[in-house]
Amino acid sequence: MVSERLNRLCISLLVIVSFLAGFSVYCAVLIHWVGAVSNSTSKPTQAIGETAILLLYTWLGIRFCHRKINFF
Repeated sequence: MVSERLNRLCISLLVIVSFLAGFSVYCAVLIHWVGAVSNSTSKPTQAIGETAILLLYTWLGIRFCHRKINFF
């Protein structure tokens, strides 16, 4: 009984920490992207690639929330 609760708690904490770490990295990349695009410090092909990756990651996150969590 206690072991099962401990396992569930560990899994829940792992999911929460993983989500927060991923979200932190996403926010850092987004901030970097906004700075690079507004200062025009990146090459056009690099800016297009970073934009495509950010849009794809955002779309996949919204799709996951819609399918698994029914958040939207």
